[in-house]
Amino acid sequence: MKDVQEEKDLRNIMINQVGVSNVILPIIINQITTNGKFNLFVELDSNKKAIHMSRLIEVLNTHSAEINMTEIENILYDSKVCLNSKKALLTVEFSYFRNKVAPISKKTALMNYGCKIIAEMNEYDTMTVMCILNVPITSVCPCSKAISNYGAHNQRGIIEVEFKLEELDLIDKIIGTLESSGSQELYTLLKRVDEKFVTEKAYENAKFVEDIIRDVVNGLEKSKIIWKYITVENYESIHNHNAISKITNSNF
Repeated sequence: MKDVQEEKDLRNIMINQVGVSNVILPIIINQITTNGKFNLFVELDSNKKAIHMSRLIEVLNTHSAEINMTEIENILYDSKVCLNSKKALLTVEFSYFRNKVAPISKKTALMNYGCKIIAEMNEYDTMTVMCILNVPITSVCPCSKAISNYGAHNQRGIIEVEFKLEELDLIDKIIGTLESSGSQELYTLLKRVDEKFVTEKAYENAKFVEDIIRDVVNGLEKSKIIWKYITVENYESIHNHNAISKITNSNF
């Protein structure tokens, strides 16, 4: 049968990334099943016409059942080998779940966090893995607290950080760092005694987005985390805009 993809291309243009995107597969991460959205690409030499996309689907179906550092490496390496390519890139987005215990009632429920893993393998089979993590927090405005006789405006916010992922266990550690940087953590399940505790604690720990992001930097640096950027965004409850701050690591 004629193999069109293997024909020579005379235009002499190398393609950095070609492959499959938006492949949805069930995955297991930290013993919890969730859905993963995969993109998988390889580099195409300038003299090659095309790739066999089906081979990438085969690779994903072989190695994606459980996401860990070994299987990420296997996906990249096998993609390079089966398509005779020098480089490969994998991204997978998923909800990362962990059990959270309410502060007073001690009720337990699963909490989800947005997570995206970005992994690359170069021509020397060296792998680099980055992770983008989104963690929700509560913030209370220090200015509103200072000028108001009753209460202060508060809102949910999101802390996003991109960091170098050495082991999957690092995700839990960084979630803890980010949650502790807000005025108060978020929970899936709270009873009345818990709600009283978290609202009062948040009020006593009022922070601007500027305060939160500086505390995140200190926490990551203390844990010797290699990070690329941090963004803190508050969905303001009394303003028709969001408040946002961002720091890019000049040493990355």
